[in-house]
Amino acid sequence: MLNTNVYFENTLLILQCISYVIAILGIIAIVVQIFSFKKNQEKEEKANDQLLIQNSINVLKVFSEEIIPKISKVHDNLPGIQREVESNVLEQINSKLSSDQQLEKLPENNTELYRQIRFISKNRADVGRIFNRLEQVTVYMNYGMVKEDLVYVPAHKVFLAFVNDNKEYFAQLTSDDAPYMNVLKLYNDWQDKNKIESLEKKREQVELELAALKNN
Repeated sequence: MLNTNVYFENTLLILQCISYVIAILGIIAIVVQIFSFKKNQEKEEKANDQLLIQNSINVLKVFSEEIIPKISKVHDNLPGIQREVESNVLEQINSKLSSDQQLEKLPENNTELYRQIRFISKNRADVGRIFNRLEQVTVYMNYGMVKEDLVYVPAHKVFLAFVNDNKEYFAQLTSDDAPYMNVLKLYNDWQDKNKIESLEKKREQVELELAALKNN
């Protein structure tokens, strides 16, 4: 009977030891899995980060090599194009008038006429094509496919200035078939961000001036 109890106790002890070893191995396996998961996650995050950086570089390349040169070309060519359009419109008007009613220049108070002249001129200057390219590029910013600050800092002033300079044309250009939602969304987002930065700079300046006055 004693030998049976000893055998039982030894067996129980062995089983307990085995269970402890299994438990330890289980814990080690979990730790290894966690470490492996974190390592894979870090690799994925690093790969994703590299992809965002590469996308940012590509977007900036589009701005520097395509969009900005085209905007500069518009600024250079638009005045001459508009004068040409005005001349053509004046000829068309005079062609319908008798010789004693001929106009030497377009009526300056005709707001709608000049609005259409500006639209035609900007269309001929390829402003619409720039908006088309921006609609493609702004997808990257709107859907988090770039490092925003890498793109925002060098590109936001050019982008906002271009849209602001062509707001009237942009309003006429948009339609149900071509809503330019990505350009509009990024414009609103970057406009707000730019205003916040401007206000924060003003607040910092005011705080500095207040501190200087209090220390006098």
